[in-house]
Formats: sequence, C-alpha cells, structure tokens
Amino acid sequence: MLKRDPNQPVDTSKGYEISDVRVSFLAWGIAITFILTFAAFVAMRLFAQALEFTPTVSGSSQPTAAAHRYEQPAPPGPNLQVNLEQDLTNLVEPQKRMLTSFGWISEQEGMVHIPIDAAINRAVRDGLPAWEAPQTTEITAPAVSVEPEVQTPAQPEEAPDAPIAQ
Repeated sequence: MLKRDPNQPVDTSKGYEISDVRVSFLAWGIAITFILTFAAFVAMRLFAQALEFTPTVSGSSQPTAAAHRYEQPAPPGPNLQVNLEQDLTNLVEPQKRMLTSFGWISEQEGMVHIPIDAAINRAVRDGLPAWEAPQTTEITAPAVSVEPEVQTPAQPEEAPDAPIAQ
C-alpha cells in the first residue's frame, strides 16, 4: 500500500479522494473466487457420476437406481371430476342417509345411529349423558345493590344575604 505523509495536506484538486486500494489484489481475489467455484462444480459432477455405478459383490459394475431416474414412466394423470353434480350427490347422500335413519354402527357392541332430529329431542328431554339434567331452580337477584354510588361535590358555603346594589 502506498504510504502518505500525514504532515502533507491531501490533494483534492482532482475532485475525488486518491485511493490506497491496489487493483491487482482485487483482480486476484475475483479470479481465485471464479476458479474455486468452477473446481467445486467439477468435483460435484464427478461425484454424481461416481454414484451412478457401484461395484457389486462379484466385482462388476451395475447401474444403480439413480441411473434409471430418467427411464421411469410418468405417473398417471389426475382423476378429473367430469360430472360435478353426480360427484356431490355421491358424497352427500350417504351422509344424509346416516343423519335421517336408524341403523347399526356395530351390532357386536350394540351401537346404533339414530336420526339427528330424534337425537336432539332426546338430548333436550333427558339431558346429555355425561351431565346432569338441568335444574329448574329460580335465580334470584343479589342482595347487594350493583349500582355505583354517585358522590356529589360539596357545595360552597353561601354568603349571608346581602342587598343587591342597583
């Protein structure tokens, strides 16, 4: 790097500051970066090629699954819904039947399904199985007043009646 004498004033006649950076260091840094990047790319490519063939027990090389990655057939296309109304009906009808009819869920366990309206009426009439039936006690208002007390500011004392000057 160039050394500048701190006792001499800085020359600003050119309109810019004179730099102490050497361009050759910058050029070498960029060149080394490109060379290392290219070397890393070549090393990765050679490593990938080495993985494509592995030696077997008999000593011959056979291609691995990685070598056949481009030979696999394409997966089947998506199943399109051609008739949306029919597909929706096929989805909703079994659910409607389940919600509006009686039937067995499991005969061995004794589980049945009942129509949703009957289930709602039964839950209202008998209460839910895990809870007690609602009590019909009357709720009374609390004995304490819930209204806040409003305090009025103190009134100033009035002056004795004095005659009003006219």
